[in-house]
Amino acid sequence: MKLIQKFVLFTMGIGMLFGLKSEAQADWYSYGYDGCCYEGPLTPCSFGVGIRGGVAPTWFTDRGDNLIIGPVAPIGVLDEFSVVKFNDAFDTPWTISAELGYAFSDHVELFFEGAYTHASGKTHEVDFDFVPGFPLTASFGFDNYSDWALYAGARYHFTGCDLCGCRVWPFLGAKLGAKFYDKVKYDVDFTFTSIVPPLVIEFEDSFTVYKRQTVPSIGAQLGFEAKFSNCFSFVFMVEALWSGCFKPNESILIPSPVTTPDILAEVLSPGHTGPLFQLPITVGFNWFF
Repeated sequence: MKLIQKFVLFTMGIGMLFGLKSEAQADWYSYGYDGCCYEGPLTPCSFGVGIRGGVAPTWFTDRGDNLIIGPVAPIGVLDEFSVVKFNDAFDTPWTISAELGYAFSDHVELFFEGAYTHASGKTHEVDFDFVPGFPLTASFGFDNYSDWALYAGARYHFTGCDLCGCRVWPFLGAKLGAKFYDKVKYDVDFTFTSIVPPLVIEFEDSFTVYKRQTVPSIGAQLGFEAKFSNCFSFVFMVEALWSGCFKPNESILIPSPVTTPDILAEVLSPGHTGPLFQLPITVGFNWFF
């Protein structure tokens, strides 16, 4: 959060410097390249380049069950546990995006956007007791999560008001595109503890739990823009994003720690995650030309 606060102060400071060099704006009229006067905050037929950064809290909208399937004897599901919550598997993601916008009119903007999101992995432990007197503790150390995204969308900019010598206006937007999930691996550490006789057996390995996947993504935007000069503005934005599910690895073969044949191995079948819901909160700036 301190990094975001510094970024906000930095961008506002740059904006004020640009604002000192610009002529005072006494009204809300903008002028297009055709010489016409418009009432909206945008200059029609102009372009803009923007960059934003912030955090993107993320949730799995539906969590299925991970299944532990036993060897030949016993046959069937030994145990099950819910898919780990996103915030138990990863830190809060940070995100950065860049976009190219085009003022279709004095109120409507069309844009193309590219974004990158990243989160560091965490370790999560689960205890099992499907064999009496032989408890099992599983530790799942998740690798980092990351995705790329491409969007096309539109925003409607309201007229707004004059505040502290700069133009400030709210906007609403929507976008549609695709997310490209990178694969997610985790280090699995199983600890078997036998009470009678006293015995501790450990097994550790690394597996791919979620595969690379391209999914559709849709989002809604709400924010405001503060224009310090004819070519520079500060932006604050909150978004709601819905993206497709992770693609789980259908079966992860876990070799038996006490015997070598794979026929006595167990299979971990990861459950589905449901669509991802993200709430990016970002700040940045736009440059118009």
